Amino acid sequence: MSDDLSEHILIVDDDVQLRRMLRRFLEDEGFSVSEAADAEGTHRTLNSRKVDLITLDLGLGRADGVDFR
Repeated sequence: MSDDLSEHILIVDDDVQLRRMLRRFLEDEGFSVSEAADAEGTHRTLNSRKVDLITLDLGLGRADGVDFR
């Protein structure tokens, strides 16, 4: 879904299958969803569009979610 009027959620997780599952669920609930696998992808998304909520994996590979910047 890409409706700019719906709330936009960014899923940040290095597990591709988990991201896909969450994305399907959230889109079925009417949310607009983006995905990122790491800090770099997250920053690209945040710099390109408004995000209302981020689901953040605290155990990311190179950049741990607790220290995320």
